[in-house]
Amino acid sequence: MPCSRVGATRRAAEALGLGEVTGRVAPGFRADLVLVGGDPLKDLDASQRVRTVVSAGHRHERE
Repeated sequence: MPCSRVGATRRAAEALGLGEVTGRVAPGFRADLVLVGGDPLKDLDASQRVRTVVSAGHRHERE
């Protein structure tokens, strides 16, 4: 995982004392995900192409 995403996820969760339950995408961890169309590290506009959101274990497809 690139350093910027580690800093925005894992390290932030650890700083808040939540590193044991969130901050990474792994079995047993809580996570909300936004799936986009493309690689936002190569194409910033990809973040505008949201395809799916997973929140609290529920998948929400874009219509």
